[in-house]
Amino acid sequence: MTAAFEDQNSKEAEMSYLNTILAVWATCGIGAVLFIRGATRQEAKPVLVRVRESQRADAKPLGHTA
Repeated sequence: MTAAFEDQNSKEAEMSYLNTILAVWATCGIGAVLFIRGATRQEAKPVLVRVRESQRADAKPLGHTA
C-alpha cells in the first residue's frame, strides 16, 4: 500500500510541476500579446472639418501668381 501511495504522490508532484510550467508560459504569452497590442500604432480616423461660408468667401485662390 505504501508503494501505491508513493506512486500517486509522485504523479501529483509531476502534475503540479507541469501546471506551474504551463501557468508561467501562459502568463508570459498573455503579457507579450498585451505588450505588442499596446505598442502597435493605431490608425487615426480622419476628422471632418467644417468651414463657415463666410470663411470660404474670404479665402484666396491657391494657384500661382505671375
